[in-house]
Amino acid sequence: HESMCFKNFYAFGQRSIDGLQAVVTGIPSLIGMPTVLSGVSANYSKLAKQAEDQGFSHIFVSSMLRRSFRIDSVAASAGFTNFYGKEDIPDILEYEEPNDLGWDYETLMFMAKKIDSMRPPFLAFTFPSTDHTPFGKVPPQFRINPHSATEEGGYLNTLRYTDWALGEFLNYAKTRPWFP
Repeated sequence: HESMCFKNFYAFGQRSIDGLQAVVTGIPSLIGMPTVLSGVSANYSKLAKQAEDQGFSHIFVSSMLRRSFRIDSVAASAGFTNFYGKEDIPDILEYEEPNDLGWDYETLMFMAKKIDSMRPPFLAFTFPSTDHTPFGKVPPQFRINPHSATEEGGYLNTLRYTDWALGEFLNYAKTRPWFP
């Protein structure tokens, strides 16, 4: 009752980064063809540039390091001028181990605080990665299975954590004037 469902939305790709390219440029990553990661300059749609042309401010926040998979370059290729990566995001919760892919709760809450200072209308895009291999060791309350960095149990634990983090972001967003 509080969401929209798009039944015909597809992001082609064999890997996460391929899906990211498809979403922010509208161009799928096809086998044997250059991608935005290869530095190819092409005339393709640029999500943030199109939003900016319509009067939107924009932001891209990734839970990973800026240069991981050249995500900063993909964001720039799509016209995002406000980009933040793991280096910019402080930990909020206590974690037993660091996570090279970053933590989704921190990423989403960081983005929410940045949105608070943006002028509307805005486009906010995030690329969370906690539920991506290798799976980080989430706090105990999210571990419903033994921790594993590469097996299904680790995935299910991180998925539970990511679902909670998204819920926390939405709970915060509902208190903000920018939430519809």
